[in-house]
Order: sequence, then structure tokens, then C-alpha cells
Amino acid sequence: MVLTSLLLTSGCSGQKNPGEKSASAEPSVVTASLSSVSRPLSENYACFNVNSLLVKSWSNPEFQQAVRQVNPKLLRIPGGTESNYWDWQKGGLVKNVREAMAGYPINFRNKDLKYDASKLEDLQGGIKETNTEPIFVLNLATSSLESQLEMLRTARNLGMSVKYIELGNEFYFDVSNYKRVFPTAADYAQTASEWIVAIKQEFPAAKIALVGVAPKPKDSIREQNWQKVFSIQLCIKQMPLRFISITDMA
Repeated sequence: MVLTSLLLTSGCSGQKNPGEKSASAEPSVVTASLSSVSRPLSENYACFNVNSLLVKSWSNPEFQQAVRQVNPKLLRIPGGTESNYWDWQKGGLVKNVREAMAGYPINFRNKDLKYDASKLEDLQGGIKETNTEPIFVLNLATSSLESQLEMLRTARNLGMSVKYIELGNEFYFDVSNYKRVFPTAADYAQTASEWIVAIKQEFPAAKIALVGVAPKPKDSIREQNWQKVFSIQLCIKQMPLRFISITDMA
């Protein structure tokens, strides 16, 4: 799984709020053409996703060397799905993860429930030795804003760069536990806007990514509507849309 981070400028002018129900389930059509002007991409354009549950030790020299060999600039931690059920103080999954994941089609393995090798101190050492920067994927599903702010403060105090932040993972999937947290994309946009304001007060230079999706024609209506509805909601709240994360299952 590779996360591609896209820098976008929001086209808010002239948009109206159609509401979740009236949003079209048809995918948007974008016409593109090649330009004669070329420019290099930032080395931070894309990152490597890290499933922290698979990292036995961030201080393992063989692991560190393997990371250096692929030469990433950014590491997405603690990862994708696991980030929605992550206890940063434990360095692993929340205690009630089975209950929290009710309705999700995939469950973590039993040994994953005991995992605790990715505390911030562990991550800091691995990040330093691999000469990378972290993208912190915050837990909007089973944690709180204050807890996640405390996590970012602790990371900063450990010397970690708090420059890139992502607000959750794949909430556009049409699964019951995600819909309990965010019934619609508009609900996600409301929460995201509140978190952005709070984060920016303490980390004004941070670049904050929102959960976006590039739906396929056969995807759920929730996925088809997601991008349009939450973009419009952010425009209404006058939150400029600059940084979206799209997860490509390649």
C-alpha cells in the first residue's frame, strides 16, 4: 500500500451545499492534457506506509538498513487501518480493538493485540537512524483530540519533526464501524475542521492531510460521494483544501 499526498487548491467559489443525499453517485470526469512545461516533483510527494505491527524492533540494524535501501523520505506511522485503533502510549492497539472493529471485514491477528514495540521512543530512534521524517496518522476513531495533541507534543519533545499529519485512514469505506464514527463525509469534514483548528494553534507550520478517495465505478455510494461532499463542507466552513491523502492499493 502506497500513500500519495496531493497538494490541491480548493475550488470553493460558486459551490452550493447539495447535502449527502443529493450528491451524485457518478464519478467525476476530469479531462487532462500534457503541458510543454515540466517541473520536478518534491521528494516528499509520496511516502512509504509502515504497518507498525510488523516492525518487531525499530532499533534492529537489519531493519534500519532495509529501510535505508529503499531510500524513503517520509514514513507514514503507525500505518493505515491500525492507526484508527492505535494507542500511542502503549505503542500498539487499543484494548477494546475487537469491539471497536465490529463490522469491519478484516480483524487483527491475536498476536497483534499484544504488540507494544512502537512507542514514540521506539519510533524516534528508527526515524533518526533511517534519516526519514514521519507522517503522523492520527486516531479519530477510538481516541480523542486531546490525547492526539498530547501525542504530537510528546513526539516534538522527543525531537521528532511534527510537520506532516493525516486525519485518520480510509473512513470512506462503507463499513459499519466507520459509519458509526462518521455517518457521512460531512460529519468527517466537521470533525476534521475542528481538529485542524486545534492542531494549528500548537503546530502552525504543520501540513495536515485529509482522507480522500479516487473511487472506481463499482465502489459504494459512500465512496462515490465522499470527495464531493466533504470538499463542499470544508468550503462552507472556509477551510482551504490544500492537502489530501489518496491511498492507492497497488
